[in-house]
Amino acid sequence: MIINSFIISIIFSLIVMIFHFFSIKELKKLMPDKEDHNHFLRSALIFGLLLTVHTLEVLLFQLTIFLGSNFFSLGRFTAKFTENFSDYFYYAISTYSTLGLTEFYPTEGLKVLSGFGSLIGFSMITWSATFFYSLTKDSSSSKS
Repeated sequence: MIINSFIISIIFSLIVMIFHFFSIKELKKLMPDKEDHNHFLRSALIFGLLLTVHTLEVLLFQLTIFLGSNFFSLGRFTAKFTENFSDYFYYAISTYSTLGLTEFYPTEGLKVLSGFGSLIGFSMITWSATFFYSLTKDSSSSKS
């Protein structure tokens, strides 16, 4: 069971990293040249689109947890967890963002999947923050 969790976690992580890479590659095309300092609206658009990319990644994580629990028998959740969209989504977004505030916890192999979800989520959020900063930083500050 742990080996299956590890394999599914690696596949999930690779899919998310590839999706994130190509999303950022496309988002970069929306930004004006660094000489054009009037790009607030495009920056806001990029931020919104990055949020959308992360939401899609959370939904993929949610699907992975659902499949891992229900079809691959990797484990279950403790009491208070109901098998509905909102609990799966809440757990996925809480884990992906590394917040980790839930009233229920994974058992068995879902622990491995959850750990990878936090690791990949933290990595993707950091990647996005670095990308966003590199696009929106004031180029005049680099001239000193």
